[in-house]
Amino acid sequence: MSAPVVSSFVRKSQSRVPYIAGSKPSIHNAQLLVSTGVPTIDQAVGGGVAVGTCVIVEEDMFGTYSHLFLKHFLAEGVINKQSVYVASLSRTPDDIIKQLPASAKDELVPAQETGDELRIAWRYKNVMCDQDAAQTFGNYFDVSRTLDGEQLGRVSVAKFGYEHRTDISPQSCIYKQFQSCPSYGALLSSLKSTVESQGFLTDSGPTNILRIGLHSLGSPLWHPQHQGASSSAHHQGGSERQALLRFLLHLRSLLRASYSVCVLTIPSHLFEDAVSVWEMEQLGDTVLGFESFAGSDKPIHPAYKDFQGLFHMVRLPCLNSLQPYQPDTLQYAFKVHRKRFSVEKLYLPPDLSETASREIGKPGPSCSVNTSKGPTSIDF
Repeated sequence: MSAPVVSSFVRKSQSRVPYIAGSKPSIHNAQLLVSTGVPTIDQAVGGGVAVGTCVIVEEDMFGTYSHLFLKHFLAEGVINKQSVYVASLSRTPDDIIKQLPASAKDELVPAQETGDELRIAWRYKNVMCDQDAAQTFGNYFDVSRTLDGEQLGRVSVAKFGYEHRTDISPQSCIYKQFQSCPSYGALLSSLKSTVESQGFLTDSGPTNILRIGLHSLGSPLWHPQHQGASSSAHHQGGSERQALLRFLLHLRSLLRASYSVCVLTIPSHLFEDAVSVWEMEQLGDTVLGFESFAGSDKPIHPAYKDFQGLFHMVRLPCLNSLQPYQPDTLQYAFKVHRKRFSVEKLYLPPDLSETASREIGKPGPSCSVNTSKGPTSIDF
């Protein structure tokens, strides 16, 4: 009796994306995504921000709306009971935490419960009052209210402020790499300690997600006050730039090895060298920009009257794919409307000026030829 034939076929099992509260797998590259706190921005960048990546936000002139976006990002983590890390030298981290916007879920009421029936399209009777309420990923926030202390007490919050900028041992290897700007070395040491101590490394398995918010990184407050006439301003600016680029490179390496996502704002308008801004953009996975109309010397188009500024997607991530996500348009504008911060597609109206429009009564082009005045050189 012959021995049974054993097949060498092995069924390939699909890689499972770990489930963590407040996250979902991407439909484009199976990457684990989290919400930025602004659902309209999630839709613009391809569904959300990938875990293990860094989002660089170029601040507007006064830093108002970039700071508002950072607070939405941190508030989204608090709602989903994710750990939060806040670092800032221009503002107190405690003040940033206390000013996080509150969730606006209670304001979305179905149309059938309000008693106001739609008279025109009866098929949309059961549609929510807000069309965006159909999505289940991400939360909407009310900028006029703040989170209560009970919600903040449920999550782990780590802080890095002005008093921690020199809290680092001189024998540390990281400190030696940031001798020109020890604040970056102290921040990187604190981030590394938080990731390792709270178990966010990928080796320990998925437990939770750490949301890192770095406010106004690269501002003059992060740089030491150089003394002495021997050091030139050009040398100081070069060393500070190299320290910032080195920090971004270390931060990106730390994020890749942990279940964490970082959003950092940079005052790019303070950098006179365009090469420095370009180098920083290359070290970020996603680069966004807010261009506010407030304080701008440029004339504002009448089509922008309902918006507070323009939203730019400078760079989109390219993860587990050959090319990044391609949105259908890059024309976006942001506004704060009815206590909500949102980003909308920008559609410019057609040019209906006198030079572009056709005059009334003026005949248009025609293929026929008038031969009443004699023959012409063109005869059909």
